[in-house]
Amino acid sequence: MSQKDETRQTAVIVIPTYNEAGTIGLMLEYLCTKTFPILLKKWDIKILVVDGSSPDGTGKIVESTAKKYPNIYLYKETSKDGIGAAYLKGFKYAMEELKADFVFEFDGDFQHPPECIPVMLAAMDPAKLKGGVILGVGVSSGYFSPRWVVFRPALFCFFHSKTFLKLLIPPPVLRSPGLKVFLTNKILIIPIF
Repeated sequence: MSQKDETRQTAVIVIPTYNEAGTIGLMLEYLCTKTFPILLKKWDIKILVVDGSSPDGTGKIVESTAKKYPNIYLYKETSKDGIGAAYLKGFKYAMEELKADFVFEFDGDFQHPPECIPVMLAAMDPAKLKGGVILGVGVSSGYFSPRWVVFRPALFCFFHSKTFLKLLIPPPVLRSPGLKVFLTNKILIIPIF
């Protein structure tokens, strides 16, 4: 269990993995050395990797990297239950054990640019945020040239995320709706199985 730093808000980057040994070490190093240092005055930033029992050694790479960076945590799933279940387990662990104020859905293979994390955290002003969610959406004019846009969807709870995004962005330019940050006091996890 992690101690709560009362002077800074805690943001946990939840990264579900399965067979990502080729990229997860690079991602963790990049986050800890390039992305997080500029945030540490205001934020207590942690990374929670939720590994679905990867046979390629992803979990071992995370454990090894966590020895170098104490803000990295590994949640080992006993079976691969899918990305949705991995996020639910990760969010629950982040909220209960790591005392997260904010949780990110993030990808471990650089599909989500780490440079979006500071932008999205800056947008998570609880005084201005009504819906408790920020979406980072990849928009591209061509297949390999994404620009990332941050939305504050105050009506997020009324729409399935893809439906809501289709109202805002024409479908051909939508690249990835998976980059999100949530205010944890707006999350309720209900066990349904």
